[in-house]
Amino acid sequence: DSKTGNIFITDTIAAVLMCAAYSTHSWDVIAKKQNGKLYFDKRADSRIDYLTVNENWNESKETETESINHSIRLSEEATFINHNFMDQVLKGPAVSMEKPNPFLKGLQSGYRPAPIAYHYRRWYLGNDRDLVVRCELNGYETRKGKRHYFISRAINEWNSKLSGNIDYRLKLESQSGAVLAAEMKNNKNKLAKWTAKALISGADQLKLGYVTRAQARSNLSHHILLTQPYKAKDFATLMSIKPLALFGALSKIIQAILDQPDGTYLIIRDPMESVLNIHSIPEDAFDRDAGEDDEGDIGVIPEES
Repeated sequence: DSKTGNIFITDTIAAVLMCAAYSTHSWDVIAKKQNGKLYFDKRADSRIDYLTVNENWNESKETETESINHSIRLSEEATFINHNFMDQVLKGPAVSMEKPNPFLKGLQSGYRPAPIAYHYRRWYLGNDRDLVVRCELNGYETRKGKRHYFISRAINEWNSKLSGNIDYRLKLESQSGAVLAAEMKNNKNKLAKWTAKALISGADQLKLGYVTRAQARSNLSHHILLTQPYKAKDFATLMSIKPLALFGALSKIIQAILDQPDGTYLIIRDPMESVLNIHSIPEDAFDRDAGEDDEGDIGVIPEES
């Protein structure tokens, strides 16, 4: 049906692909091409929903995996902080979107859904490529009788002495610009993906929180020190990100898959080099025993292109 598009993706996966050039960690995304349509997905145990911490600079050197300052523990902490921050910045009644929450049916009794609204946006990329994106929004503000939607995210300080970051408590109030500049250097990929998500979703604002540990030795208690709102386009300018370049990167990856025969493909960010590798894999590849291996390489996309 021409009305439903022929390329389907979530804003999270789209942002990962759009910002691949900024990533230094390895990740992967599944793409399924079938009967003229293309579907992007993630593995059940994928970590692309987990936030990185200082991925681009001053990454933790801790080698003890159980330490709260190990990169994996920091990633879990940052993700936990963001889930809570999204909820804590909200007040007042919720509103219904045009389409229902796709995850309500699977919600267990006694649980409530995350503070996320879903809506769908379309772009025509040319060459019969009709892109449909499921986008997330975290809240809205009413100004002059009109709703203005936003997404909310938080950057977090874990230990300024170990990370080389600027101390939030000492500098945030008087030098918030310097603190943000340092975070842009240390977490370029994470902030770029948030920027991409804000632009894709059509959000008017990105609400950015600054969160620090209540005590440096514990990752269980935190303080929100400041929340700053940014217009999505203005924040993209601060990040030196051009929306056209984001869609250009996504378009190139989409075309690379469309040029292949029908099948299932795995897009992998190489852990050693700044390239994306595309592998042809069996449809049930991730349902099979880990020992079986019959992948076939079909191409490499340099990230800097």
